[in-house]
Amino acid sequence: RLAGMVGRTTIVESRPTGATVRLNGRVIGTTPLTLTPAEAGDFPMTIELPGFRRWSTSVKIVKGQRTRVGASLEQ
Repeated sequence: RLAGMVGRTTIVESRPTGATVRLNGRVIGTTPLTLTPAEAGDFPMTIELPGFRRWSTSVKIVKGQRTRVGASLEQ
């Protein structure tokens, strides 16, 4: 569950903007996106936009640390 927890802010950006963001297989919004995951740990993330290649990574969320994810999507 993604809920407001102080100290675990994750910022997700993409170029171009407006891409769908999935964290742990679940759609959580579109870029640019600021979220505060309820749990720390490693999570799979994908960023998708029609007409562009899917972008995937593993995001490490650490208690008390801010995480930034940036993706340049390719056609």
